[in-house]
Formats: sequence, structure tokens, C-alpha cells
Amino acid sequence: VSQSRYNPGQTVNIRVTQGSLGTGTVSFPSTVDQPSGSAYTGSQIANAIDIVTMITFDSSLVFVSSIRNMI
Repeated sequence: VSQSRYNPGQTVNIRVTQGSLGTGTVSFPSTVDQPSGSAYTGSQIANAIDIVTMITFDSSLVFVSSIRNMI
């Protein structure tokens, strides 16, 4: 994820679907701020669906919020 691809005020939603083994990973660069400084960790359940939202209010910071294991 590159910060230069985001415009101030932009919101991007990403659907992350685990494979049949539930062992896939997603990572973001350190320039992306995450809740409590903790990294996003995807659901570790086979075929789980997570929604990751990236929000930017200016051109210098990108924030991440996520919902895990949608049912």
C-alpha cells in the first residue's frame, strides 16, 4: 500500500478473503497508522472474510480500521 496513491479525504475498502487453510497474511508499511499501534492480523479461519478500511484526512497519514470474520 503506497501513501502516494491516496488523496486527502479518500476512503478505500478492501475485502480480504482467507484461503481454504486460513493461513494467508496481509501487511502494511509503517506509514499506515493502525489502532493502538498494533498491526492488522487477518482472521485465521478457513474462507473467512475481513473488511479493511483505509482512511486519509490529509496527504501525510493513512489510517486503518478493520472488521474481522464477517458472517
